Amino acid sequence: MENTENLENTERLDRPLSELPEEVEIIGVTFRNAGKIYYFDANGISVSEGRYVIVDTARGYEYGKVAFANRMLKGSEIVQPLRKVLRIADKSDERKYRENCQKESEAFDICLGKIIEHGLDMKLIDVEYTFDNSKLLFYFTSEDRVDFRELVKDLASVFRTRIELRQIGLRDETKIIGGFGICGREFCCHSFLGDFVQVSIKMAKEQNLSLNSSKISGACGRLMCCLRYEYDTYQEELKKTPKVDSTVITPDGPGVVVEAQPLSGLVKVRLDRDPDGTLVIYDRGILKNKDGEFIAPGEGSTVFSYQASTVDKDDKGDKGDKERKNEKSFAQTKEETLKADEGEKKQNPAFVRAQNTNLADKKKKRSIKAKNDLSPEREKARLQAALKSENDNSDMSEQSSFASEIKKAEREAQRIEEKGAQRSPQLGKKRRKPPKYRKGGSAKNKREERQNKEK
Repeated sequence: MENTENLENTERLDRPLSELPEEVEIIGVTFRNAGKIYYFDANGISVSEGRYVIVDTARGYEYGKVAFANRMLKGSEIVQPLRKVLRIADKSDERKYRENCQKESEAFDICLGKIIEHGLDMKLIDVEYTFDNSKLLFYFTSEDRVDFRELVKDLASVFRTRIELRQIGLRDETKIIGGFGICGREFCCHSFLGDFVQVSIKMAKEQNLSLNSSKISGACGRLMCCLRYEYDTYQEELKKTPKVDSTVITPDGPGVVVEAQPLSGLVKVRLDRDPDGTLVIYDRGILKNKDGEFIAPGEGSTVFSYQASTVDKDDKGDKGDKERKNEKSFAQTKEETLKADEGEKKQNPAFVRAQNTNLADKKKKRSIKAKNDLSPEREKARLQAALKSENDNSDMSEQSSFASEIKKAEREAQRIEEKGAQRSPQLGKKRRKPPKYRKGGSAKNKREERQNKEK
């Protein structure tokens, strides 16, 4: 009770910017994990980093953590109004803060039930009590605007305090909930980023990253914040690196830039004297522009390395004896390994059974193929094609022999068709004959005979 009375009797002195001195002693305070840091007037209180304090804010008294200790700051750099630090939090304040956290979890469940009861299309993200319980804030997300006036009335009747509902975006939702990114680390916005920064697709392009949205987007569906981290360094290095497809002068003559690596300072060039030859890698410090000026003076003085990009037409290459020897030994080792594996397989009985089964299947397939090749329809078609092709170059006797063979094939095909007509048109099998009952007939017939005798 004493702490509450002291808070109520404390004057809220908001100094306008015009009355601020040239230098002000401030303290940085944050109210969430990795939240935004707010400046407060130290008010003559010296506090170390990591301690908890009670401060005066626009929405009431709040319990916050000191992000950085006392420091002097110019009055022109302070955003008006500058509120005061009231005191350092004690054990009773810490106990009350824990009670508020428990109340927030209970309020979350109650609000979730009310949302379902009213049938509102909104997703509840977080609930927050002010330190003095003067206000209860609900954070939610929704794709459309939501009419929650009836919901506010129900919540006010339950909690008997001022209710405020705030609609937040997808990035804020991810920051509050937290999680792990594709890098395996905790989300930057949830762990250490105090505020969101502007990120554009241009940053991914200048860093030669994949423009696949699934690879450069975070869990919130927006571009990842980490694209901003190295962007300034890339911009500085790109100013000193020749662009792709630009003409440069190398120690070996003029050429065209094919690829550039800004951070390592290496440039891959195709020389004009050998357009179909190898690509040469130079340090950008020894390259000059068309005017003969060094592109990045003082960064290098020698060629870094050579790298072949194309192979000679005769495919001989320029490999030494050592490389050929290594390739030969590798091929021998591979051949020996394959032979050893084959020997182990042949000794395995399961492998032998599988091999015999495969051989039997292959023989069966070959026999079926041979039967198909010798079918009457194929023989008839073959004879007709032969008769047509040799009609002009053969005499009458040969034509008559071909005709007799065709008639023979037609008779064979007709005989097979008549034989197949006796089969069922649906199943392709011979129709089953009705079963022949033994003497005395079936059980049904016996029952009928017995009934007739009784009559």
